[in-house]
Amino acid sequence: MTNTLLHRCVQRIIASVLCRGAHSSCRQGFDLKQSLSIPVLAALLAVGAAHGATTATQQVQTVNFTLTAIVQTRSTTAGSSCTNASLATKDVIAALGQATGKTFSSSAQLALIANSTNSMFYVRDAVNTLVNDNLWMDTLGVVTKTTTSKSGQTTGSQYEVGVLRLQTPTLNMSLYGYGAQTLATGALTASGFGAGTVGANQDQAIFKGTVAFSAIKAQSAP
Repeated sequence: MTNTLLHRCVQRIIASVLCRGAHSSCRQGFDLKQSLSIPVLAALLAVGAAHGATTATQQVQTVNFTLTAIVQTRSTTAGSSCTNASLATKDVIAALGQATGKTFSSSAQLALIANSTNSMFYVRDAVNTLVNDNLWMDTLGVVTKTTTSKSGQTTGSQYEVGVLRLQTPTLNMSLYGYGAQTLATGALTASGFGAGTVGANQDQAIFKGTVAFSAIKAQSAP
């Protein structure tokens, strides 16, 4: 990870801690742990200081987009028209690659580091790895429902409403979604809708579909 990217990641996480509860407009990210402890913050700062170190084991979720879009081409003297299009994870990865000048293989995956209060998406690929600021999430509301059995085992779900935003020269969108996260595994499939632009001409588009987050696994990550 470069100094600039690492500085951005640490700076955004520190900002999210300082502004929690003070300004509703602060970007809090997809809050899976609800708080960032001082030891965790210290560890992140240590990582920032030792940017040359090897990748660490993180709590990681694979992310998959399955969206459809209604795209309106730019108006001309002859009028305008709409077309239907599909949008998958590979299209999001391609847009991130174009925005950063990187090319990814067909096996590239989009992932989220889940053990942070800040949305930290990255592209995982044997050819290139990309940690980026072009894709992030904000949690708008969380309600948790749990049940404790007679044996003392607690199970339940965390119901969340949030917005996922992507900003690149060829693909922009704000997706508002709702989903129930399984507390035992962290898996979540959110149904959502939103608006944005598609293509270099930034044609207006309406999106709907799902964004799925896999069960959380310990994996090597930037």
